[in-house]
Amino acid sequence: MIKRLDHAIMVVKSLEESTRIFQNLLHMRPDENESGFIAELPKFRVAMFPFIGHARVELIEPKPDVESRFRTFLEEHGEGVMALSFFTDDLNGQIQDLKKNGFVVEEEIQAALFPEHPFRIVWVPPQRGYGIWLEFVDTHDLPAFEQ
Repeated sequence: MIKRLDHAIMVVKSLEESTRIFQNLLHMRPDENESGFIAELPKFRVAMFPFIGHARVELIEPKPDVESRFRTFLEEHGEGVMALSFFTDDLNGQIQDLKKNGFVVEEEIQAALFPEHPFRIVWVPPQRGYGIWLEFVDTHDLPAFEQ
């Protein structure tokens, strides 16, 4: 089922400022290796900071004119940790297990980040995630460098 905790997702007001702060804080850049990147997507801008052992920090700047869970979080809570992302090797089994245990799940397809590898994301809302969203992604759907 769950293979690992892959990354923390932080919502920020300015990707440029936050990226600069994290580069100074962590002494690394989001584009240092293939598991890090900076991207412009339809609903947000994102920077992924890679670490040894597959752990990462993802910074998301929501677009102010586009409705998204990221924009809503920023408006309601300000900047900060919004979610934890778990990688699984059986997303359908994970969904069944979550539902069996009374969790509400929200499913979506993320096609903009890796257009040649659209992938499913399952979210558990913060009401059952101790105040943060819990994200589940199937490793089989991701490009090889993301696994």
